[in-house]
Amino acid sequence: MLYSTDPFSLVERKIMAALVSYPPLGALVRPDNRISFTDGEVEPIKENPSNADLPELLVYAIGGEFNAQGSTSSSSVGIVQRYAIGVHTNDQRTNAPAGQGINELKWRVFQACEAIHNTSKPGEVLGLPFVRICRLTSFSDQFGTDTFPPMNGLPSRIIDGWSFVVTLEVVMVIKREPTL
Repeated sequence: MLYSTDPFSLVERKIMAALVSYPPLGALVRPDNRISFTDGEVEPIKENPSNADLPELLVYAIGGEFNAQGSTSSSSVGIVQRYAIGVHTNDQRTNAPAGQGINELKWRVFQACEAIHNTSKPGEVLGLPFVRICRLTSFSDQFGTDTFPPMNGLPSRIIDGWSFVVTLEVVMVIKREPTL
């Protein structure tokens, strides 16, 4: 199957790949519970997740801004795109064993995001030449509800355990296309 090669989709796929290829995090989230919005499945969110569907890991875009940090010129445009990384559990204990508690999952997501910085060389963040910076900016925790916005007018999914969402900011400098 062919996938879009626009910069936003490329970055979103690279973020998910970086998360799940980090062994301590990849071991905690089953492959079927890694939700991608860029890899072809029309409706990847499970409407009513069961215990086998959790913990669940999602990456999705949540907005941004143009002209990031003065990196706009006549030949390129600077963009900050924010991505949410959401994790949902089925355990009400924050420190549940075997990686089912939100604290360990949260810690492993933070480590995976930091590994992006530590394994990147200048000009190669996420392995993409147009990505300049990839940094954590904020996070929040909640109990018993989904961190993902309601879909198609449906109410939020009920999550029996803890959820958290972390914001990852990606600074890109994209070459402008020639005018026609």
